[in-house]
Amino acid sequence: MLVGKVIIVEDQPNFRKGLVKMIELGQPEWNVVGEASNGQDALRLLDRFKPDLVLTDINMPIMNGIDFISLLRKNYPDLLVIILTGYREFEHAQAAVKLGVFDFLTKPCSEQDVHHVLHKAFLKLNERHSKPEPFELSLEEKRISDLETQFISAILTGEANIVQQVLDQFIANLKTLPSYKLKLEALSLAVALHRTARNYFDIEECGLYNKTSVDMTDLTSDKIDVWTNELSAGFMKSFQKWQLSKSENTIDKAIKYIEEHYEQECRLTDVASYVQMNPSYLSVLFKKATGETFKNYLNRMRMDKAALLLRNTDMRISEIASATGFDEPNYFTNVFRQQYQMSPKEFRNSKEGIG
Repeated sequence: MLVGKVIIVEDQPNFRKGLVKMIELGQPEWNVVGEASNGQDALRLLDRFKPDLVLTDINMPIMNGIDFISLLRKNYPDLLVIILTGYREFEHAQAAVKLGVFDFLTKPCSEQDVHHVLHKAFLKLNERHSKPEPFELSLEEKRISDLETQFISAILTGEANIVQQVLDQFIANLKTLPSYKLKLEALSLAVALHRTARNYFDIEECGLYNKTSVDMTDLTSDKIDVWTNELSAGFMKSFQKWQLSKSENTIDKAIKYIEEHYEQECRLTDVASYVQMNPSYLSVLFKKATGETFKNYLNRMRMDKAALLLRNTDMRISEIASATGFDEPNYFTNVFRQQYQMSPKEFRNSKEGIG
C-alpha cells in the first residue's frame, strides 16, 4: 500500500500537534515524517525526508509560508503543498496560488476538513505513482501549472464573466499559433481544465479531458477550435454547478449569523469564517442574492432594529446605538439619518416613530 510522507510547518505548537494527531489517527495513507515552526527549518527537512506533501502556515516567524514555498519550488517543483490560512490572510493565499499550491485549509479547520483535503492529495499522489497520463508526460508541466493558476485566480473572483473571459482569450490566442504548437497548447488547456475541475470543484470525472477520445493525428485547426470551445463550455458548466452548490444555504446561514450578531462588530470576515467561504467570494454571492452589499445589508438591519427600539422603548440614543452595534453615537445618528431622512430623536418624536 502506498503511504505518503508529509511535513507540517506551523508556528503554533498546539495547533501543529493537533494536526499531527489527526493525521496519525485518521489518515493511514499519510505518515508525518517531520515538523517545523518556520519555513527556514522546514527547508532543511525537505532534503532530509523527501516528503510527498507539505502542510504550511502563511504567517510564521523567521521565514513565512510564501517565501518558504517560493524557495521550495526551486528544488521541488512538483511537491504537493497545502496552505493553512486564516480569512484575513486571503490576499496572501492568492499569492500562494501563483506558486502552484494544491489546496487550502482554512483555520480553524475541523477533522473533517483535514481528512477531506488530505484524501484529495492522496488521490493525486496515487495518480502520479500508478496512472501517469501519456499526454502530460509529453507536455510542459510548468505551462499546465501556469494555466491552472490563471483559472483558479479567475475562479476566486466569483465572477462567471471573468472566468469566461480568461477562457475566451486563451482560445483566441490559439488561432495565432503554428500547427505544431497549436496542438500542444490545446492539450495543455485540456489537462489544466481537467485538473482544475477535479481538484477545485471536487469533480472526479468531469469529461473535460478524455485522452481516449483525442486522435493527435486528426487534430486540424478547425477541429481544435471546435474542441477547445467544447472544453470551455464544459468547464463553465462545471464552474456554475459548483458555484450554485457553494451558494445554496450559504447566504441563509450568513443572514442568520448577521441577525444573531448585528449588535456586535459583525465583520464580513467573521461571517465568512462562519460559513466557511473566503470573504471576497462571499461578498460577491451576498450581493447577487440580496441585491445589497454586505455593509448596506448590515446597516439596514441595524437601523430597522434601532427603529423598533425608538418606537417601543425609552432607551437613550447612546444605548440604542450600542445595542445595534455602534460604538459611536454620532456615527449611529449619521447612518440612521441616511436611511430615515431624520435623526433618531426626530424619528422618536414623529408620528411615524410613535405609531
